[in-house]
Amino acid sequence: MASFLLAAVVVGYAVIALINSLLMATAERRSEFALQRLIGATRGQVMWMMSVEALVTAVVGIVLGTGVAAGALLPFGIALDGSALPSGPVWIYLTILGTAVALTFATILLPTSLALRARPMEAAFAP
Repeated sequence: MASFLLAAVVVGYAVIALINSLLMATAERRSEFALQRLIGATRGQVMWMMSVEALVTAVVGIVLGTGVAAGALLPFGIALDGSALPSGPVWIYLTILGTAVALTFATILLPTSLALRARPMEAAFAP
């Protein structure tokens, strides 16, 4: 039971770090979004650009996270039962992937849509 609690704390910390990093990085780009709008980009085009960026961010995070986890879990699995494949159900991994993608999209697209509410001329020169 203690190992589940420890895992929950580690996952919770990672989720908070993900949300904080992506929210702040996206929110700091308000003037960039405003300048794109001033040169003719529509709200939809800016949101599409950020959706593609969110997808790339999620894919890179999933690939790197899977690699780091595999680097730690494969030797452990081989030492315990001689198999490199994890013995747990696949739905756990798929749930983690889905949650990572959903959090990435939410924490990038929500501040982007909020930043696009301001008038481009005012947001471009705001501090």
